[in-house]
Amino acid sequence: MHELLQDLRYALRTLLKNPGFALIAIVTLALGIGANTAIFSVVNAVLLRPLKYPNPEQLVLVTDTQPPSNETPADYAEYLDWREQAQVFQHLAAYFNTTFTLTGHGDPQQLWGARISANTLPTLGVNPIMGRGFRLEEEVRGSERVALISYGFWQRQFAGDPKVVGQSITLDTNPFTVIGVLPSTFRALNPVDIQTGQERDVWIPL
Repeated sequence: MHELLQDLRYALRTLLKNPGFALIAIVTLALGIGANTAIFSVVNAVLLRPLKYPNPEQLVLVTDTQPPSNETPADYAEYLDWREQAQVFQHLAAYFNTTFTLTGHGDPQQLWGARISANTLPTLGVNPIMGRGFRLEEEVRGSERVALISYGFWQRQFAGDPKVVGQSITLDTNPFTVIGVLPSTFRALNPVDIQTGQERDVWIPL
């Protein structure tokens, strides 16, 4: 302890005698602390902090791997094959991140969204706070266009209107019927969104 105090006193005297060096040292420390804090925030979000779903330790992300060992998203056909053949998973759901252009509600807006399989919410143990989730038949091409919206989008775009279910929104020039509102705690499904805090506004069936 005595030697530590001596070292601290010596360091302080050195910094006081060399204010330029002191400034560099302080700035360097600040940058180092800031960088470490940023890195910890990412690690905490992606690796340490559990996802806000029931039994998060049982959730895994499945990707396709192409030579030379590059991970790529699986396509819909692969998902269907995996769903039919997989025996190690209790459930297998799919999502594909995308964007939509919202029109008909003031100026056009770009929305962050995703296409998800009908069993995604049940797999995650999530229920809409209003309305319902997707049905399997709504994944079929040509079926009625339906959408789920986030809690934040519901508040921003519809001012929390309790009668939002059944209303129509236009995404990429196509009309979609809002069938449900997701909980405010519902967050991203992929590591990039978890890392950046990006919130998705709209979900539609695959």
